[in-house]
Amino acid sequence: MPNARGCRCAPGLWVAVLLSLAAAGADAQSRGERLLQSAHALLERGLNDQASDEYHDAINALDDSERIAEARYGLAIAQERSGQAENAIDTLAAIPVDLAFEFRTDTDVLLMTLLARSDRSDEALDAAERVLARTDHAAWPAAASLSVELLQRLERHRDAAHTFERTRDILSD
Repeated sequence: MPNARGCRCAPGLWVAVLLSLAAAGADAQSRGERLLQSAHALLERGLNDQASDEYHDAINALDDSERIAEARYGLAIAQERSGQAENAIDTLAAIPVDLAFEFRTDTDVLLMTLLARSDRSDEALDAAERVLARTDHAAWPAAASLSVELLQRLERHRDAAHTFERTRDILSD
């Protein structure tokens, strides 16, 4: 059957070409998934430097933005555990705040904590606000408490009192 250029190719050849292209894409994605799983296992064992390397490789191999965000979150944990708080902050900051993925709130909890430790109270409050929007999350009380502390540091005492009252009301329900 002639193609657009007039070449005759067997229909089976086109199917084979398309299947091989699809398989190449699947191999790249499965490689990224394997790297991500390996990085998670290394992180669980406390092998943070090796986990960081695997997470970097996974980020480069993955195509799905949610899986890349998950890899960045894992990388940030490994970096934080290795004493690289600023790198962890940069890694978390690379995850779009409007991206919804499984670890979105956990990402904001870690970011909020790291920023607060780095005396970046205004930025920490931004992350805390995203956590406070999720009253069903286990870290909500800690985020509320940290928000009050950050507002006090910034001498926003009225806002701190309001956040404290709101927290007390929500926790008493």
